[in-house]
Amino acid sequence: MVGCSEYMEEPLFVNVNDTLARARNIMIERKVDRLLVEDEGRLVGILTLKDIARRLFTSSPAWRRRPIDEILVGRIMSQNLKTLPSDAQIAEAARLMIAEDIGSIPLLDADQVIGLVTRIGICRYFIEHYEGMYKVRDIMNKRFPHVKPTHTVAHVIKLMDKERSDWVAVIDPSDKLLGIISTETLTYVSVNPEKTEQIISIYAREGREYKYLPLLTAEDIMDRNYPKVAPNGDAVKAAEILIQPGKVVVPVVSNEILRGGVSRKEIVRCVLNESVKYHV
Repeated sequence: MVGCSEYMEEPLFVNVNDTLARARNIMIERKVDRLLVEDEGRLVGILTLKDIARRLFTSSPAWRRRPIDEILVGRIMSQNLKTLPSDAQIAEAARLMIAEDIGSIPLLDADQVIGLVTRIGICRYFIEHYEGMYKVRDIMNKRFPHVKPTHTVAHVIKLMDKERSDWVAVIDPSDKLLGIISTETLTYVSVNPEKTEQIISIYAREGREYKYLPLLTAEDIMDRNYPKVAPNGDAVKAAEILIQPGKVVVPVVSNEILRGGVSRKEIVRCVLNESVKYHV
């Protein structure tokens, strides 16, 4: 089995006392979905897009409803990081990711972070070693979280949190796929606490303009042009989409009907199962 160091990323850091606004801007500019958090040179946590999205729509405690340029990273970050030594194998990383339901693992050498192995890294490994081995239908998740176009964004986030999912599908009554909402989508959404009603603002991806609506729904923020794959396609094609920034899932569609989804987690699980099969 190949070592994690061949597929690791260079980690980006923020300080525990940086603002959430600064952290989010770094994620957007550098096209990453997580940042390691340090305090006086020590690794103390990790901040992900999911952390940001979840907190922006939480009504209590009161500090969570402040503007994001007043919220410190240390109040939002996840702690109790799982790490691996720098010589760890891909199978070890896959096993830990599935067991702990995490998307990234810092690699340490003498307590120093030398890299970050993520689900994207394992997807890259999958692309290089698994072509022709699996069809999409072999690894797709047939149980997927979904909402109606009229569901509120707050409902979407609660469902993602409940299902521990990085995405939800927006479907019509006939199960036709209308769009996808991912954790990246939600980083463009924030609560404006200065309004008497709950007004939600979305960063436009270009121009950084604001769109104000009295109540945002799934239809307002969903991505309508998400890449799709067919059930009989090569699973590697799904993995090639999943290594792109912001693509956390590939919808599996036939006859315009959503049949399931392949996320980075399914790719990691496939790699783990293959390693178990051969006792790696």
